[in-house]
Amino acid sequence: MKKKVINKIGFLDSGLGGLTILKKFLEYTPSNYLYLADIKNIPYGQKTPEQLKKIALANVDFLLLQGVEAIIIACHTLTAHTIDYLRARYPELPIIGVIKPVIQSLCDISAKKIGIIATTATIQSNIYYDLLQSLNQFESIFQQACPDLVPLIEAYPMNQSAIKNKLIEYLQSLKKENIDCLILGCTHYSLIKYYISELLPDCLIIGAERQMVDYSSYYFSIKNIPKLNCDIFVTQYSNAFEQNCLYILGDKIQICKIK
Repeated sequence: MKKKVINKIGFLDSGLGGLTILKKFLEYTPSNYLYLADIKNIPYGQKTPEQLKKIALANVDFLLLQGVEAIIIACHTLTAHTIDYLRARYPELPIIGVIKPVIQSLCDISAKKIGIIATTATIQSNIYYDLLQSLNQFESIFQQACPDLVPLIEAYPMNQSAIKNKLIEYLQSLKKENIDCLILGCTHYSLIKYYISELLPDCLIIGAERQMVDYSSYYFSIKNIPKLNCDIFVTQYSNAFEQNCLYILGDKIQICKIK
């Protein structure tokens, strides 16, 4: 079957985390990209499933008004709680979430003890635990909610000592279990992967960046254009977000506030 060619692709997250996914797409294909950072509602990890569905619906509607033809949910929490709901509401719209691509990438690894760190809402959904159990290839699976990491990562400049202290606290139980693979179940955590690697030097650490590029290619092709066009929208202006965004992506972007 011939894949649909997407002329404009939208990305959705609460803040900085999803930029790690967007950046990987920018590296592979110059095209028309639009990213929505829902700073007004951050953090998503403390919200109920019903609140998340309402937020996701409003944000997808905004992206569609901007002319996007496919959506990447660059957030594990939104993927866990809203992707089935959104696909039912928009059956003709390609919507890709971050969780299944990560799970798919685990099928060929030799690790036996898997750890998952994520927001409270993602851990409570049990989606990672259930999908990993269904693979029937791991000896044990351990989960750890990290409710304080996203606000710390969003801060500018990042409070490195506070992040390190929180990671020591959150990773303590996983270290005791001698995990050999850690899933970063929140896109924000890829921004502090270096610190995580320092605490778990012998552990395979898996995020969603490259996996999302590969996974989306099964469902659609992105139109390649001579000059990259990337617009960043925020639901609430934040100087910290703007500075971090420029640091992560460079200056070839335009940041707009939703009126």
